[in-house]
Amino acid sequence: MMITARGSGQESSPPSAKWYCRRNAPMRVLSIILVTAVCLGVAVGKADTVPKKTIALFTPEQIQSARHRLAHEEPARQAVQDVLQMAQQWVQFSDDYLRETIPPPQVPRAFNISFSGCPVCGRETFKYGNYGFETPLEKPWKVICPNCKSEFPSNDFGAFLKSGMKDRSLLTGDYPDDGWGWKKPGEEKKYWFVAYYCHWHWMRHIIPAVHNLARAYLLTGDSRYAHKALVMLCRIADYYPDMDHNKQSRYATEFQPSYTGKIVNAIWETGVATNLAEAVDFVWDAIDNDTELQRALGKDAEAIRQHLYRNLLMEFIKAIKEERISGNYGMHQKTLLTTAIVSQDPELLKWSVDYLLNNTGDRYTHEGLQFALVNLFFREGMGHESAPGYHFIWNQEVARICNYLLRADVNLFGHPTVKRLFYYPFEMSAAKGFTPTIGDSGGVDISRIDLPAWMAEIAYRQYGDPLFYPLLPKPQNNAGRAYTQFSDLFQPDFPPAPSAQPNTSRYERSRLLGDYGLAILRGGQGENQRALTLYYGWAGGGHGHYDRLNIELFAFGKKLLPDLGYPQFAADDPEPPGWTQHTVSHCTVMVDAQRQANLARGRLHRFAQSAWVQFVDASAESVYPDKASLYRRQTAMIDLPAADAFYVVDVFHVQGGRQHHYSLHLPGTEVVFQGIAFSEPRNGTLAGDEVPFGKMYDDPQRANATSGFHGYTGSGFAFLTDPQEAQSDRPWLASWRQDDIRLRIHWLPTQRTHFIACNGYPKGNRANPPLKYLIAHTQTEGAEPLRSTFVTVIEAARSSPLIRNVRLFPLAPDSADTVAIEVSHRYGRDVVFLSLTPEKQTELPDGIACSAAFAVMRFDNEGKLRQAFVTGGEASCGTWRLHAHDLKGNVEQVLPDKHEVVVNLWGNIGGEDLLHRLILFRAGEHQAEYEIFRAAREGKRWRLWLGDYEFLRGRALVGEIDEAQRTVRTPTVLALDAVAPVQGMAVSNEARTAWWRLKSTRRGEVMLDGDAPLTSLRADADGDGRAVLLVWDFGAGDNVLIPGQADYRR
Repeated sequence: MMITARGSGQESSPPSAKWYCRRNAPMRVLSIILVTAVCLGVAVGKADTVPKKTIALFTPEQIQSARHRLAHEEPARQAVQDVLQMAQQWVQFSDDYLRETIPPPQVPRAFNISFSGCPVCGRETFKYGNYGFETPLEKPWKVICPNCKSEFPSNDFGAFLKSGMKDRSLLTGDYPDDGWGWKKPGEEKKYWFVAYYCHWHWMRHIIPAVHNLARAYLLTGDSRYAHKALVMLCRIADYYPDMDHNKQSRYATEFQPSYTGKIVNAIWETGVATNLAEAVDFVWDAIDNDTELQRALGKDAEAIRQHLYRNLLMEFIKAIKEERISGNYGMHQKTLLTTAIVSQDPELLKWSVDYLLNNTGDRYTHEGLQFALVNLFFREGMGHESAPGYHFIWNQEVARICNYLLRADVNLFGHPTVKRLFYYPFEMSAAKGFTPTIGDSGGVDISRIDLPAWMAEIAYRQYGDPLFYPLLPKPQNNAGRAYTQFSDLFQPDFPPAPSAQPNTSRYERSRLLGDYGLAILRGGQGENQRALTLYYGWAGGGHGHYDRLNIELFAFGKKLLPDLGYPQFAADDPEPPGWTQHTVSHCTVMVDAQRQANLARGRLHRFAQSAWVQFVDASAESVYPDKASLYRRQTAMIDLPAADAFYVVDVFHVQGGRQHHYSLHLPGTEVVFQGIAFSEPRNGTLAGDEVPFGKMYDDPQRANATSGFHGYTGSGFAFLTDPQEAQSDRPWLASWRQDDIRLRIHWLPTQRTHFIACNGYPKGNRANPPLKYLIAHTQTEGAEPLRSTFVTVIEAARSSPLIRNVRLFPLAPDSADTVAIEVSHRYGRDVVFLSLTPEKQTELPDGIACSAAFAVMRFDNEGKLRQAFVTGGEASCGTWRLHAHDLKGNVEQVLPDKHEVVVNLWGNIGGEDLLHRLILFRAGEHQAEYEIFRAAREGKRWRLWLGDYEFLRGRALVGEIDEAQRTVRTPTVLALDAVAPVQGMAVSNEARTAWWRLKSTRRGEVMLDGDAPLTSLRADADGDGRAVLLVWDFGAGDNVLIPGQADYRR
């Protein structure tokens, strides 16, 4: 039955039975603590035999199949060649060596030696990477600088360790290290040679050795591999309970006392524990027959099993609950589920599955999937960390978890967000081979994220979409399966090839990731593919940069406006907050020589696309909340008639503050200037002749600090070198060339402007080739806030440039909110119009008039109009006129399970005209942006299919209700108000029979507006004993706007 009560219009039927699970996993949240105590107390402490009896992760049939493939198929042998080679190396070592090579807990660990680099050659060493120091197995406790080849420490730490770390007469030479670092005179922080070796000895040698010895045993049945793996596992089990990264590490000692973990930090420990749990599983069956091990340890087989079970498997579970094994979302969940399966304890497995699905109220990274997939993922299929390199970790780990959950008869693959996890690399693809470099991800040369073959195989088996089949490696003779990694040998043959061809058109055109906040403008085909991305999304979920409205440009297989990506360190160092994560290093605008104040989401105003023109309009005043009343970018990508040429029109409006810096940067420094005379490069940095590189000169608290850099909000100018300066109010040109690729930036100042050309270094590392930064600087001495309009035309082409001249057109009436540009090129001329006030008509030369948000008109060399595109209004030239007014309406009904919405639209339009158009839903302060994929008229209404995305944006456990205050308490982590404005969002009970509007969310409290009694929230539609409230992206009664667009071709 459909309901029509106030604020409703959604289907009244409850969500899919058991929330996309074949099996209901009932659990009362309040009982989690009690169940945890049972699992961690009873299972760890009991003295009888352990529940684990045999190998759990693979069946005997899978093991037999893998061994058969290894014996008979050369591709299978090649896939595990590295596994067997490492196992063969380590099987040669004596048992005594294997025990002694494993460091005891009292030896500290450090993932890097010092943020200062090498004691001899300094930060030059970082050109070999953050972790470039070598840790040779044949030179215990010695680290070697990859740049200057110096060895550290100078003393024999092995001898010092054998003395119980007490005989300090052994600390000899110029660089002695007792495990807790060596201090260079004049520097506050230490160099941690021994701790670095210890950390990477575990990560490069010990853990891979154990893991691969166990894998080799599973593949071959050779007991020698199992014996060596067990020797190492038993010694690790001796030490593991006493491992405490919080007390035994460089980072916790010098920087963050709460930097917890076990052997290594809590994030990386997820991989350590998972690999060790797998190793225990793979060699479990070999314990009974390993009499040599039993004699050496003085324990029988059962005692060895108990030792491994309690000191490793149960310690992993305990550390997960204590958050000493805790990574990005999905990492520790995968470790938990792997360990529970390996344990073969049915109660532990039951608890683990319930915990993974239903836990709520802890830190957000520990939220159960039933809540996290709604609350912590953007609907396009990425976690709330803004950086692709990080949020794709969420995708991979959740994919593994969902695959493992099938063993417990829990199927989450039907959930829309789970499905989108697999489509994510296609969704995020810009031009050919590129993923946008957003936040701490990628770099100036690399930023590609591909769907790994193992995920493609899961997706193809689950969804049958031909899109995934080409990503599977091709098997020999096109039969059976291909092998790319160890686990492939245990998997069944590939399913048959699809009969249909993959449909890639959805990902080859411009598209909007409205929840994530990314516009991707695409054009061109094959080797001429190009894309411009504009990021306006929320970056506060982790590893984000202060870069709202940043643009990147990709074309011809290269990054033409490259973002810097990952910093030198994602840690407490001046470079990330002062440069790579700072506003100044991005292609955006800085106000008052200060970075953006926060990581808040911007707002989309318009997104339009055609075969030859792409346009986006977005703002982000929220990032300068006390300064900017206007901070808005309008950007268009326009194809030229030649397939290998196009240009971008970029207009950035800013009002507020006393000075503005608009910045673009090119891929290199070999730049030729025309129409402007820059000064010679001066010494020092852009911050001043006497200001050294990297100094936080404009922050007294941090100018001479050695830690605590991440609160820096100054200019970042000390990271820009070789500044050249000029003043101009006339157009000028900057040109860059590499091989046959030409990039030219036409600068069109709207007022007299101070221009700066300088060098900026990727990762803030002067060992890296610099990029040329071009900055337009405006400043006011008056009392009124500064108003600036920055205008550039960015031209890209293969071979010869096609644009002959670019100029600003005079306007009548003149307005700072409106820009018109004439672009003259080989094929004629284009007139490009952009306005923040589309309701106002503007007269241009040659009989042209516009009252639109954006328009472009193309005239041939004879002056005849050949093409035009308009969005949000109309354009005319003489008697010719093109209309593209926005459509408005409201939502009548929402059908979330069908991904459909029924709307009333005021205006005449055909269904085909709505395809791939943007639709904006607005209620109160909230706005949601979607693409229309199908449209069908039903009388006076339109039924729109918005893609296979989740409309649900919040799911929270219902706690205490206060009818008088209209509030609901919840333990669930709701990130809604952090991600975007929430006032006005539709809210329902679990059964969708009662509806409200969201007024606000605070930590632990939801305030609602509406007539329905809040006690209706107690309705438990699926009978699992837990009532939840649901927050929707849009609801019945919301206003609707579909930006108008029209394309003309003669």
